[in-house]
Amino acid sequence: MRGDSDARPLGAVHLAEDADALYAQGMAHYRRREWEEARDYFGRLRLVAPDQRGVDALLNEVEIFIQLQAMEPAQPGTGGETLEPQDVQPSPSPVPERPVTDWIKGRRVHWPAVILVVAALVVILVVRDPTGAIGSIINRVIHTEGLARVEWLLNQGRAAMNVGDYEQAVESFEEALALAPDREDIGMLHEKAELYSWLDVLCIEAESDAAAGRLNAASDKLDEILEAGDPTRCGAKGKKDDLERRKGLEDRYSEARSSFARGEWAAAISILAQLQVDAPAFRSAELEEMLFQAHIESGRELMAGAGDSLEVVGQAIQSFERALVIFPEGEVALEERELADLYRQSLLFLNQQSWLEAVRVLGTIYERRSGYLGGKVGSLLCGACLQLGDIYYAARAWESAHEQYGNVRTVEGCDSEVKAEAALREAEVYRILYPPTSTPTRTPKPTATPVATATATATLSPVQPTAEPAPQTPKPPTPTQWIR
Repeated sequence: MRGDSDARPLGAVHLAEDADALYAQGMAHYRRREWEEARDYFGRLRLVAPDQRGVDALLNEVEIFIQLQAMEPAQPGTGGETLEPQDVQPSPSPVPERPVTDWIKGRRVHWPAVILVVAALVVILVVRDPTGAIGSIINRVIHTEGLARVEWLLNQGRAAMNVGDYEQAVESFEEALALAPDREDIGMLHEKAELYSWLDVLCIEAESDAAAGRLNAASDKLDEILEAGDPTRCGAKGKKDDLERRKGLEDRYSEARSSFARGEWAAAISILAQLQVDAPAFRSAELEEMLFQAHIESGRELMAGAGDSLEVVGQAIQSFERALVIFPEGEVALEERELADLYRQSLLFLNQQSWLEAVRVLGTIYERRSGYLGGKVGSLLCGACLQLGDIYYAARAWESAHEQYGNVRTVEGCDSEVKAEAALREAEVYRILYPPTSTPTRTPKPTATPVATATATATLSPVQPTAEPAPQTPKPPTPTQWIR
């Protein structure tokens, strides 16, 4: 119901009424389909501002809606808002779907075809209606219905844009543009919806490429989004920055792999260690495995060229220990560190001429890996055994000397001269331990010759004295093969 202020007759309207307020109130009733109230306010607006553009058109359309409402009352559930005619500013409010025709019931109508059919009917009616009154009303209805459908489609498209459903927006704007091909605003909205729809596809494809490791393809698509002038679309600017950072990390990782493949262990270790600092989450498992192996190979390389250098052997041990920091239970690193440490001990004993300890440590290495350091351990073991054998020989500990000379013969990788010398001494000691037995010679027994004297004297061959046994030096404890 209208209030008392709304019930004033048009003639009593004071000319000082605010034209903008009257227009706003009239449009509010218009949107609520309160046609009589809208007619009242638009009529008062015409008195206050007779030169305002579009007022007569609003009054005419309201009259048409009043007549249509009288012929066919609005069905339940058809409430909502209609929209302003094209010659006044468009309303941003939603427009009701099909206020009069079949599309109120939710059917989808092919409007160009409907308009053609209705136009044909208009022609027939005009022929039969010489005054043209019916035709004029029908034309206005068709025009108003077309405008309503266009505005409803525009609102639907805008709503779809707001929720990011750009495909639906494109469809709505295309249909609106078909009904109003001269509307530039609809064309602009249609182009914008198509652009956003295309950008959405690029966003999805860029994310898929990045997840699959196709970083260059993902970067190109993000560039297209940024070039379209919408850096906030799917966070394209941030994703581009992240992608560039990831590409930089991948490039450094590839460089480390190349160095690793070429056996440039120091270069590979430097790159991998820095990557772990700069990006702890980047390929963490792969970086750890590669860095672990690079430390081991670096240590092996140092050991292979260490020779008699205690300093280089120490550096190699440090490499193995760095590998164990990564994987403390790594069996390969544990074994390499233990062998390198034993080798360092053997060098110390050899430098001190502690032959017994040198043979013990070198023998342990040889049993675990006979070809260690390209056979160098075997060669050192031969020399240490020969020296230890000589110590036992000088101490007249024949069995121990014999054992050590024999060890030289069993070690692979011995120098031929060392082997020959050890073989000669082994044979010599053997003869001492096991001298050949001499065969005794029988002496003819003397025959007694009778003499003239009463007493006969018998002459016997002298008895050879038994050789005095050589004094024996107390024998040191007999070791096992490598003096454990």
